[in-house]
Amino acid sequence: MNQQKCPRCLQLLWPDDTITISDGRIVHLDCQRTRDLSREERVLLFRYCGGHAIAKCPSCDQSFRQQQLGSDLLGQRTHLCPRCRADLTESLRGHVYACTMLPAELRRQAQEVRDVARRLVKQSHQVSDRADVLMREAEAAMAALRETMQLANARTVIGMPEPRLREQAREAIRSGQLPARPPDRNLTQHGRSGAACPVCGELVKGEQPEVEIRFRRQDLGWDCYHLHPRCFEAWIFERSVL
Repeated sequence: MNQQKCPRCLQLLWPDDTITISDGRIVHLDCQRTRDLSREERVLLFRYCGGHAIAKCPSCDQSFRQQQLGSDLLGQRTHLCPRCRADLTESLRGHVYACTMLPAELRRQAQEVRDVARRLVKQSHQVSDRADVLMREAEAAMAALRETMQLANARTVIGMPEPRLREQAREAIRSGQLPARPPDRNLTQHGRSGAACPVCGELVKGEQPEVEIRFRRQDLGWDCYHLHPRCFEAWIFERSVL
């Protein structure tokens, strides 16, 4: 069997890699972090699991909340144990599919997306109709998950309905206030910045959680943005469809 490669980075594609479909081809979602969480997994963690521990370090035998996890700005690593710096990405992923705070239908569909993606990579060497069927199954499973997530997100953010928030996220991307690419780093914390959220325009207050997203500049330094968690979710969705 010929092992397939990602056409973007030319690294081998493995069943546990996080993949997406682009122009009819299987590619890594993030070629630098090939097994990072998917956009949907991140959104589910932010939406349903902000108030409890979501990852356990087997070496330290201790559990952590998302805002406690560390990152390595130089080594392209995220979701690190704050004590021993072990990568806890798979622990977070396992939590998504097991956490009872998530609606059962969302957990089932998220697991189905993951399972179909694994099968697709395993059989990606097939150039027959079977490979095309699996690709369509993967796209359909992802579309169903996103639709269910949107229907479940009927709550408001800072008093604004979800459609309005997504419209503002879309405009922030189109106007250049927010990038359209995945962030190089993100961190959940309480509103230390006091900055205005680039999606809704409201200040991120000290008693509110915030998501700080960072993007490397071509020269030295970082571009940093501070968003409310729901605004961050809206940006993720709109970024994926633009």
